[in-house]
Amino acid sequence: MPSKAANGRPYPARDTRKAPVEKLVERVFIKKPRILSFSHRSAGSLRHPYAQLVYEASLGATARGDRLTYILEAFLDAKKEKTHWQRVERIFDSKLGDEHMEKMKLDLLFSPELLQCLEVLWSRVGGVSGGFMTEDAYRQFQQQLYFMLLDINDIGLVPATMQFIQEDIHTDCKSEAGLDFAGFATSILELADNWTPTRCIPDYVAFVRKITEAFTPEAKQTIEFTNEDDFRLNQDTFFIGGVIKPVQVNGETIYRRTTI
Repeated sequence: MPSKAANGRPYPARDTRKAPVEKLVERVFIKKPRILSFSHRSAGSLRHPYAQLVYEASLGATARGDRLTYILEAFLDAKKEKTHWQRVERIFDSKLGDEHMEKMKLDLLFSPELLQCLEVLWSRVGGVSGGFMTEDAYRQFQQQLYFMLLDINDIGLVPATMQFIQEDIHTDCKSEAGLDFAGFATSILELADNWTPTRCIPDYVAFVRKITEAFTPEAKQTIEFTNEDDFRLNQDTFFIGGVIKPVQVNGETIYRRTTI
């Protein structure tokens, strides 16, 4: 049963987001290990451990309404909690130059299977081949991610997350034209890094595929490569982006290379 705050509102019995710094450090290195930095994200961003911790803590509430109330109040505290997290961020960032951490990062960035999944998601949610995703499209995508990952499909979540979404847009969009593929891929990698249970690349792949399926209007589609014109991933395509388009072949959808 959730306990109640002084104002009578329900809180989870153990508010795990109110953990000491030592426990939070243990979390980002051991319990929910990270590979990529998160110090440049606001605490309410889905790419920051605080947001994931808010979701976990909200599960202690017994009703959806109680969960929504808890999440909204936790996001109101996000700016204050960011200050609490800054020591954790500094400790984590100080280890990013470690040889082991650097190897894990490079393995993640250049995993062919993962990069292929990012290309498919890019095309699925409005990314333009060789071009940009508009800020409006990215904003809508981000809002849907909050509904999906927090498991709260309630319009009341929108005003509480608008500021965090705008801050992520400011971080990710390097051009007035919108978001390019490099910014999108980095953003999704940080998202996956925050919501996967391990540092194993198959978990990242599964996470990105789960998002892709959630944004598929039709039934789940199989991606097949049948000839030399079909999409082949290499290191350069990750940074250039927009190299595939869905093509109907014999009633099935495959993703075929386009001219860069």
